Amino acid sequence: MHAPSFTVGLVLLLAAVPAAAPAAAQRAATPVAAEDCQAVARSLSEATGIAVRAATGPARTVDDRAPRGEACVVTGTATGLTRRFGEVSDRLVAALRGWRHDVPFDADGPMSLVRRYSRDGVSVIVFLETENPPGTCADVPIGDCRVPLRRWTWTLKAAAYR
Repeated sequence: MHAPSFTVGLVLLLAAVPAAAPAAAQRAATPVAAEDCQAVARSLSEATGIAVRAATGPARTVDDRAPRGEACVVTGTATGLTRRFGEVSDRLVAALRGWRHDVPFDADGPMSLVRRYSRDGVSVIVFLETENPPGTCADVPIGDCRVPLRRWTWTLKAAAYR
């Protein structure tokens, strides 16, 4: 009587195996041109208010799901911002208008996001996070934390690659 569910489970398991094969054959990332790297960095910095630096580095600096290889890696941290996370993330998304959003890649939380966008053979993975100061709000839901926003630490990372 339990055979059909076992068979269905086995079929589903076997159907998932071929999907893993293309990931292993994924092409290595190469960084975008230096001027494109600086343009991405400038756009993300202006959108979020977080000062950033850009350099060539591992594409997986931002997210382990990125391909192996090198990318233009944009990084920055800041305090002193007074906007809420939703406002800053909306501005970040607006800065990427015109790029195709790869929705299944999303990994969003209440105070963080990871997203991938692509356009003209270039992919950009962005990570944005804000954290309350250490030792604050440990015993309350993050939405109820009353620490002034200017004291929170923001982290922005991006990897742009071909």
